Amino acid sequence: MFKLLAAANHEKWPSEEFEFKLAQLPATMITPILLYTNWEDQQARILNKLLIKKQMSLFKTNYNLYDIKRNEFNCPYINDDFHFNTSHTKGIVVCLASNEGPVGIDIELMDSKTKYFPLDLFSHQERSHLELSLNYSNEFYRLFTRKEAFMKLSGEGVFMNVMENSVINDEIEFNNQVYYFNTILLSNNYMLSYVLNNKMYKFEMDWVNNF
Repeated sequence: MFKLLAAANHEKWPSEEFEFKLAQLPATMITPILLYTNWEDQQARILNKLLIKKQMSLFKTNYNLYDIKRNEFNCPYINDDFHFNTSHTKGIVVCLASNEGPVGIDIELMDSKTKYFPLDLFSHQERSHLELSLNYSNEFYRLFTRKEAFMKLSGEGVFMNVMENSVINDEIEFNNQVYYFNTILLSNNYMLSYVLNNKMYKFEMDWVNNF
């Protein structure tokens, strides 16, 4: 089973709502959140944790936010029977969860990133592919979000040598397992990609409004 949840983060919450949602988190998670001075950053990270909590409930697990651990690459995880991954960009927070295997997800607001972002993340093959693209911006974000999602699925995060793994095609092999990408353009200004081990999974995103 796979579930994809999303929450909007377009408006600043009233102080009472902020305190109510913050109080649902473990104390160890609250302190790092409050170090951010921008309300969007604070709220995104609160929503991040609350969506994970919501996924735990939907999957009927016995886990809670206190059970989240960090691997040697500082990537969060729980156990092999429940996998989750989150991402946020301006205005949206998303969380993908599975009980079938590792998952990775990334969402990006399609702004001016393509004008200044270094292409060191991409292999020579991927750069050539971008140069031949008829829509450079869309293809840039398609590859960029796939790279980010795959780095998260690997459990290595930024420590992964992503240039060795092409994300042009919809299939990729990692640790003797084939994984599948899906990329969706949302409302013409958000690009979302996820990667998982089930080719048949169809995109359905449920919006969560209440926590």
